[in-house]
Amino acid sequence: MKFSLLILATCLVASSSAINWQGNWAMDCDFFGNDLAERRVPGSQCSNTCQSTPGCTHFTWTKWNGGTCWMKKRKC
Repeated sequence: MKFSLLILATCLVASSSAINWQGNWAMDCDFFGNDLAERRVPGSQCSNTCQSTPGCTHFTWTKWNGGTCWMKKRKC
């Protein structure tokens, strides 16, 4: 739940176009900046990957490079 709320808050700030929500997932929404790390994992593993990465507060998954999870850090 904590990650869902962070994704919602960040996505609404980061995107000026309509957001295509699928449950807790914001489709077609990217979190620009605040990159912490990236990992090539399936989208279904992105949340767990973020949770196990120190400093990760939210994430974005894209199809780039066969599927990439972009871990993000909180903007100070």
